[in-house]
Amino acid sequence: MSKEYESNSKRLLDLNEINAKTIISLASIGIVGFVIRLFFVPFNIPIILDGTIYFWYGIDMSVLKEFPVDYDLTNNLWPTILSVFFSVFHSNDYLDYMNLQRTLSMVFSVLTIVPVYLLCRRFFSSPISLIGASLFAFEPRVIHNSILGITEPMFVFVGATCIYLFLSPKKNTVLISFILVGVLSLIRYEGFLLAIPMLIIFYFKFRNEQKILLNCVIAISLFMITIAPMTIIKMETMGYDGIFSHLGSGINVVSKTYTADNVNENKFFPVLGIINFVKTIGWVLIPTFVLFIPFGLFLFLKKMDLKIKTLIIMAVFSAIAAFYAYSRGILDTRYFLILYPIFIIVSLYSINWFNERYQKKYVMYLLIAGLIISSFIFLDIKTKDQYETEAYEIALKNADNLKVINDLNPESAYYRIVALNELDHFPVLREEVAEKIKLIRTDEYEIVDDFIKQNEENGLTHIIVDDRQNRKQFLHDILINEDNYRYLTKIYDSESDNYSYRVKIFEVNYEKFKEINP
Repeated sequence: MSKEYESNSKRLLDLNEINAKTIISLASIGIVGFVIRLFFVPFNIPIILDGTIYFWYGIDMSVLKEFPVDYDLTNNLWPTILSVFFSVFHSNDYLDYMNLQRTLSMVFSVLTIVPVYLLCRRFFSSPISLIGASLFAFEPRVIHNSILGITEPMFVFVGATCIYLFLSPKKNTVLISFILVGVLSLIRYEGFLLAIPMLIIFYFKFRNEQKILLNCVIAISLFMITIAPMTIIKMETMGYDGIFSHLGSGINVVSKTYTADNVNENKFFPVLGIINFVKTIGWVLIPTFVLFIPFGLFLFLKKMDLKIKTLIIMAVFSAIAAFYAYSRGILDTRYFLILYPIFIIVSLYSINWFNERYQKKYVMYLLIAGLIISSFIFLDIKTKDQYETEAYEIALKNADNLKVINDLNPESAYYRIVALNELDHFPVLREEVAEKIKLIRTDEYEIVDDFIKQNEENGLTHIIVDDRQNRKQFLHDILINEDNYRYLTKIYDSESDNYSYRVKIFEVNYEKFKEINP
């Protein structure tokens, strides 16, 4: 093992140091964090977007007692875990199952304060590390993400634990981290990116020991053994492994995008990625990290021991997925969640510097109180928009009259979910309700006439339009200029219910359409 790591090993956390006071403190932080999450959970609204596919996979698996087929799902570990809980849960209300999914997601999020605390103890004293646990527990984006029922809470929990174990001076503990990076890859396929720097650093860290090459083979084997069963299952049920297949797809997208035809300020892959990456990382630092990161980063880089270098390398590889997404114009802050434990370490350098000079305990209490208050303010602003509630209520009012509609992602998912209200029992297989309302994509169409003409044979009956910004132009035009479309009969307008979310639903009159478009 390198002398640099050996010289720092005395400062690393001994688990025997976790006393009753620390456990009580972590439990208190976790309880408050969980209560805050409960406060913002929309228990009366179904899960949509990515959470819906995880929900149905888990439901189907709990009913069939085997891995379902006919799913295009990159990573299925999270819904597989959901299926275990769904199997022992009994209710006739699908919302109860969705809220169970949300609860499990929140539990993983709150439990992450433990590996975050342990990771912070690799660098700081217990009181400062408790501040680090608080930074995570009360970070508003972490809280908001945890109530969606998706993969990130489990992903960050396993990722933080993996990094903590990997920073151990003990070789056997480091080897265990390769099992966890395998689990990480099964939760979200980009977790595989961490395995590459981990193997390189592992070799460098223990290069002076005997049988280092054998230990590297063991590390690789532990990783492959971990991912092998689930990748085989995915190959059999979905036709792809979900890890290497999607990494290869990403490389293929980059190679096609990085061409002479795309080299301009708007489309050039790296330029767009850098611009979006910088803008987004600046946004995610607000409100929790913005005061601490600048000076903390200076102190962090100034120290620059092997642990710091390890974190930097792991952060760079973890950020590749975010850079790839932002290069394609997919601006989602959740790609940065895996980096939050490292953001916390950097922030604690600022907090620790202040504490060592002024040693004012009340300042630390004020800091935690400030974190809680800022989280409430941020989340209140983020969640005060009632459009999700209104979208669901609009679906409840109109779903019975709709059979085949345009896909208005994600809001159209509510129309399918509402069909579950007609059932007298639950759970049921997804295929039993999938065809209650058929959705037709509008991506390839630029003119509403073409959309109607080409989908008459598909049974298109209604067109839904709304005021969301990411819609096709012809849908926006129908919303604003409905009188120009005499073959569309309006059957619903959300203004009649005084909703702030603007929605109109039109029935297609094919007789008038054919008169106008012979």
